[in-house]
Amino acid sequence: MVLKEFELEFETVCEEGNKTAIIVAAGSASRMQGVDKQLAKLCGIAIIIRSILAFEINDAVDNIIVVTREDIVLDIQNLVKEYNITKVTDITVGGENRAQSVINGINRAKSSDYILIHDGARPLVTQKIIEDTLNAAKMYGAAICAVPVKDTIKIVDAAGKVENTPNRTSLVSVQ
Repeated sequence: MVLKEFELEFETVCEEGNKTAIIVAAGSASRMQGVDKQLAKLCGIAIIIRSILAFEINDAVDNIIVVTREDIVLDIQNLVKEYNITKVTDITVGGENRAQSVINGINRAKSSDYILIHDGARPLVTQKIIEDTLNAAKMYGAAICAVPVKDTIKIVDAAGKVENTPNRTSLVSVQ
C-alpha cells in the first residue's frame, strides 16, 4: 500500500508556546464489527467531529492534527470543511498500531511546545479536562488524564486462572 500525504489548504503556524491537539482516529473498527465509530453519528454529528470541536472551541489550543485511516481522510476533510473548523491544520494517515499513529501525528506537529493527544472516539471530553491536563503538563512537563478504577481487576495467567487481584486504590484508567 502506498501512503499518501494529505494536507488542507493552510499551513501550521507554530509560535512560541504553541499547543497542538492530535486527534487519533486511525482504528480499524475491528471491535465494532466493521462499524466505523469515527464517522458514526451521535445526535446527528459524526463522533470524530464532536471530538475535534471540543479542541476547536478551546482558546488554549492553537491547532489540531487529525490522524486517521487512509480510506477516510477525504471524508474527514469534507466534514472539517462542512463544520467550518479552522484549527485543523493537517490530516495525516495513521500507522500499523496506535503508538505508530501517535508518532505520525507528533511528527506532523512541527515545533509545538505542548502536544495534547486525544482519542477521536471519545467525543465527550470537557473543556475542564482539556484545560486541567494542559495546566498539569505545563507544571510537570507531561500529564495524562485518568480516573480511579471502579471495577475489580484480576490478573490472570495464559489459561485464564486468576493469579492476583491488585488493590484498585493504586490503579487508574487513562482517558
